[in-house]
Amino acid sequence: MLAVLALVTACHADPSATPIPKLSSVNAEVVSIARSDSNQLWVPDRALIVRGGVPGVFVALNGEARFQMVKPGRLEAARTQILSGLSGDEKLLSGDLKNFYDGSPLALGPNNK
Repeated sequence: MLAVLALVTACHADPSATPIPKLSSVNAEVVSIARSDSNQLWVPDRALIVRGGVPGVFVALNGEARFQMVKPGRLEAARTQILSGLSGDEKLLSGDLKNFYDGSPLALGPNNK
């Protein structure tokens, strides 16, 4: 499920009077969290990012990319166990996450809403 995620921001007092400038487009994918038979949560390595020394993931929530701190565990075959920070129902973003920030507006494709 490949989605084009547009990062957009506005620095205007009245956003309705001025169009919001498009800063950049990022190819990203919405990925699911895997749950093992022993109820462990696993995420693809490409969904993990470290910001300010804090490991986390970006979660697609209400049209925004929200940074969620996580406690990673074991690494295994291009995936990482998550010990805490996620419930397992979240939709994670993966791809070129360095351009994302907490609250980045998302423009998800029709297959990723």
